[in-house]
Amino acid sequence: MSIFSLVILIFAFASLGVGLMALSKNPRSRQNKCFHFFSLFSFLWGLSTFSLMNADTYDMAFFWLKVRSPFWILGASVLLHFVIYFIGTEKEKRKKALWCIYLPGLFFFVLDLFTNILTGDPVRRSYGWTYQSSETLWDYLWMLWVFIATAFAVRLLVREFSKNNESREKRKILIVLLGFFIAIIFAVFDLAMKQFKLSNDIPELANLGMGVQSLMIGYGIWKYELFTLSVSSAVREVFSSVSDIIFLIEVDGRINKINKIGSKIFGVPASEIVGMDIRGYVEISAQEEDRSLKTNVDFLDYISVKDTGDYEMRIKTKKDQIYSFSVSKIKGSDNKVKGFILIGRDISMRKDYEQKLKTQTDELKRINELMVGREMKLLEMKKKITELEKRKGYTD
Repeated sequence: MSIFSLVILIFAFASLGVGLMALSKNPRSRQNKCFHFFSLFSFLWGLSTFSLMNADTYDMAFFWLKVRSPFWILGASVLLHFVIYFIGTEKEKRKKALWCIYLPGLFFFVLDLFTNILTGDPVRRSYGWTYQSSETLWDYLWMLWVFIATAFAVRLLVREFSKNNESREKRKILIVLLGFFIAIIFAVFDLAMKQFKLSNDIPELANLGMGVQSLMIGYGIWKYELFTLSVSSAVREVFSSVSDIIFLIEVDGRINKINKIGSKIFGVPASEIVGMDIRGYVEISAQEEDRSLKTNVDFLDYISVKDTGDYEMRIKTKKDQIYSFSVSKIKGSDNKVKGFILIGRDISMRKDYEQKLKTQTDELKRINELMVGREMKLLEMKKKITELEKRKGYTD
């Protein structure tokens, strides 16, 4: 047993431990489950690499090389998978992304499983058994895929880091980024050694890089509570999951953000709505004006009166729907209003039902008045008949 294989085994078990620690903090969290999968993947990769390096015969080395194949080839896909869940990508985008992530990796895995055109045959070095680069077109295509997946993951993390305003959240992302860069450096160095045959005495480092990355993330879990719910991730989850319209608007009425349901109702992409004036999409309903005893009131002036409030508004679509909007002010540390958040639910059906109910109630009231009037006339007529009979002597 070489010292290199023992180090890989230690890092593999460390990855597994960190993954279990993350899962124990919140077993139901998707992020925690995804990181546990990532850590388990890293552990199995390390364990199979350890077994490959310490194989007794060529046949056993070939067996462990094939066992290790899915972990080695799908490494970039799993890393990207983890990043997509870590930054809280919307559910629908996430589903589409996972297909794009794993299909190329699975193709290369099947290719390597039944041929040797990616890893070649196992070879023995001073530190144990390893693989040798096949230097085929498929090998270069696989490396291109790894580069694209890794670059995209880094881009996602950098973009999330730059647009996040919470200092604690930035530190969390930075921890993952640093671990990611360490894994990339190890993997690039490993590929360079194999492709250019710079040295036969340096063992595989890509798998070790994933182990180091797991430990970095473990440090983030311990130091910054990495996978706990944050304000930004909670807002993102609400925006992507609720079935109501949500507007985030500036003080001057410009739309800062709208959720997917909102853009679908207006039939316009969110990118075309953002930056436009809210008054072009929502206005105070006639019923709301009647209640407030005001007419031609400005939308922003009207909702600025209270910190929170519920208002009936008409959204400007072809259907002319009535929505009940809950409006809240967003205030900064200086207690000045920075904007508003509007959450609207369609009440058009309820308003139609209320109108029908009012019509039916009015009709019943009219019928009741007619019936009561008729009864009163009958009673009056009966009284007159009785008086007439008394005068004529028909009654005692």
